[in-house]
Amino acid sequence: MSASPLVGDLDVSGVAVGALVSAGAALLPDVDHPSASVARSLPPLTVWVARLVSAVGGGHRGITHSLVGAVLFVALVAVTPWRAWSAVVCGVSVSVVPTVVGGVCVALAVRAVWKKSPGLVQWAVCLVGAVVCGVWSGAWMGVALICGWVSHIVADSVTVAGVPLVWPLRPRPLVDTPLWRRSGCFALPVLGKAGSGVEYGVVSVLVVAAVAWRAWMMVA
Repeated sequence: MSASPLVGDLDVSGVAVGALVSAGAALLPDVDHPSASVARSLPPLTVWVARLVSAVGGGHRGITHSLVGAVLFVALVAVTPWRAWSAVVCGVSVSVVPTVVGGVCVALAVRAVWKKSPGLVQWAVCLVGAVVCGVWSGAWMGVALICGWVSHIVADSVTVAGVPLVWPLRPRPLVDTPLWRRSGCFALPVLGKAGSGVEYGVVSVLVVAAVAWRAWMMVA
């Protein structure tokens, strides 16, 4: 069992569902890019949402990749009425908000792995994920969402492009440097370009380490 003051007790299934939700949430900041994986996850709905966010938030790597965006997201998660509405499905009571949010996040996670999955398949995955998250919903949902979102910002900040941490301000240096880009983004480019072999290698090692640690904690 996994227990903490934030997420409570989770069995193996709960941990797996939480990991899927967090993985999907890690893609959410890219909703400001109409061509990103997240925008193609649940067509045409996510395409429309991505276009709207891109137009309002200053394009790709705008508000959703900034400290302002992170604070707003955390605040949104904090005030969301996770248990306000419930419904009985096949004799099982499920919370509506975690069901919807969880289903979307699971669909995003699957799309990240299966980049050319058909739209109908993605909607089917969303439905299954919604049911599963509705059954296993709990305090862990908010924690998983925040961890996913913040991890995306951190990951992008260690690539060459960096992130606009102080958006809507775009302070530009006199000389373009690896740490302070001419675009107004700040970076600590230890992973090189986004999507590089170095990035995938580091992420793979971290994932394996996290899974190994989780397995050890459950049997210890």
